[in-house]
Amino acid sequence: MTGKRTWMQMMAALLAAVLLLTPAAMASSIYTGEEGVAGISDMLSGWFEDDNSAASAAQGSGLTSVADVERIYSFTLEGRTYTFPCPMADFLNNGWHYAGWAADAGASLDAMTYSSAILTNDAGKRLSVDIMNPTQSAVAVADARLMSITVRANDTPPAFATANGLSLGMAGSDVAGLYGAGYREMGMSDGGVTYKYSFYQLLNDSANSIGEPLTQQSGEDELSVIADANGAITSIYMMHAKF
Repeated sequence: MTGKRTWMQMMAALLAAVLLLTPAAMASSIYTGEEGVAGISDMLSGWFEDDNSAASAAQGSGLTSVADVERIYSFTLEGRTYTFPCPMADFLNNGWHYAGWAADAGASLDAMTYSSAILTNDAGKRLSVDIMNPTQSAVAVADARLMSITVRANDTPPAFATANGLSLGMAGSDVAGLYGAGYREMGMSDGGVTYKYSFYQLLNDSANSIGEPLTQQSGEDELSVIADANGAITSIYMMHAKF
């Protein structure tokens, strides 16, 4: 019948859309290896999730200014406090070391770019970061700035807590109590739940995005919290790229 799509036609259109994604988009959205199938399933189910954000989400989160958002993006790590977008030298001077490519002699970031890296310490603790270079010339990785941080319960995590008091092992139901309304809630194939906030978007009622090359108008933030099927928080991701 004209004007309507059958279920098979809709699925065919969806598959075509997935296949048209650029390699960069696929890399950022789909995991390979043992988590591949689950990752794709979670991604597709997330596309069909209802957005639980309310019209008054910004007010529900207590946001009235950019300063309110910036205060969210601070955290304690092994007893020391850091605030986005702090220089990576702050971590390196407090017992953390780069692993992987960033540990190579002469490792650097090109102008106006960002990249993923791993930090470890002598106690074997480990966390993932994105580091950025919002300047007009290449810099050593020690001179880059923090763009995001991720701690995971299954990855020998350090002692970590957000400025609002969120930490691994807490109940996923605590997230809304600490950060208010405006999150998206997405179910996962293993029974877990992801709670996702974008506070600049809540404040400005418009989408924020970041890409390369970076510009002084670039800005994006995200707080994503994963709770397992038992309701315990197993991952915390914070990203603040406004500069």
